[in-house]
Amino acid sequence: LLLFLSADITENDIPHRKKVADLIREQFEQEYNKMAEEIRNALGNISVTSDIWSRQNLCPHMGMTIHYLTMSSDNQLILRSQLV
Repeated sequence: LLLFLSADITENDIPHRKKVADLIREQFEQEYNKMAEEIRNALGNISVTSDIWSRQNLCPHMGMTIHYLTMSSDNQLILRSQLV
């Protein structure tokens, strides 16, 4: 479809599905490591909340959120939350 829509795109310009999967995995690892480092440097305690539910087809889901404090560059406390 992309090749059909644009004359400027060649077959080599479109990444293979494995390349796209690798790029997504790399981006996830970068974001995960950044989040983990921020949590390690959190001020005080870390709070965890969770929720468990199932869909009508009984497919189970669980969500966990962590809440913590960080310090901004101008020495202001910031309440942060991350879905983990």
